[in-house]
Amino acid sequence: MIEGQVTALNFYPVKGARGIAIETARVNTTGLAIESVADREWMLVDRNRVFVSQREVPRLALVKPSVNDDALVLDAPGAPQFRLPLAMPAQPAQQVRVWSAEVRGFDMGDQVATWLTSFLERNVRLVRFDRSHPRRCNPDYVGDSGAHTMFADGYPLLVIGHRARRARAVDDTRELSSGRSTGRRDFRHERNRASPWDVATRGDISRRI
Repeated sequence: MIEGQVTALNFYPVKGARGIAIETARVNTTGLAIESVADREWMLVDRNRVFVSQREVPRLALVKPSVNDDALVLDAPGAPQFRLPLAMPAQPAQQVRVWSAEVRGFDMGDQVATWLTSFLERNVRLVRFDRSHPRRCNPDYVGDSGAHTMFADGYPLLVIGHRARRARAVDDTRELSSGRSTGRRDFRHERNRASPWDVATRGDISRRI
């Protein structure tokens, strides 16, 4: 058992883009959620339908998502704001890949693809996770908890300590100043239970991690 205080919560509707600092969130089986929107519910893919991240495209860190009642809103320096309706697209889901996992995602259309391609200077498409095909987590770590996730690297929640966060920030600054990818290192505490919270709030004492 590990005890610690939650000092910050960050929510990432688009995998690889900038996160949103939040005060409270619902904790679902797939991770944090705000209203009907889940963490890493959207993701960028290349022409081979393989996920794209800051490792390959550091400018993705400049894309700032936000969510309102009816749209996913994308902002980026020097680009016009783009609003993507939250309504699910009518076309069938397609197979996409995140790491070694083959999952299903809905293509969000040419307009948002053009916006992202223009800003990132790389040919990409935006896809949304198909919730009708759950992506199970590795049972070696989650046991029979039934944990599954969307487009996250592998697990519903990512927990990072302050010391590791500071070290990562220093490394990322050095890499960005040299023009290289940030590498987006993960610091994950793996566990074999589903989340102990129904709601996560900044300031909570986590009694089971």
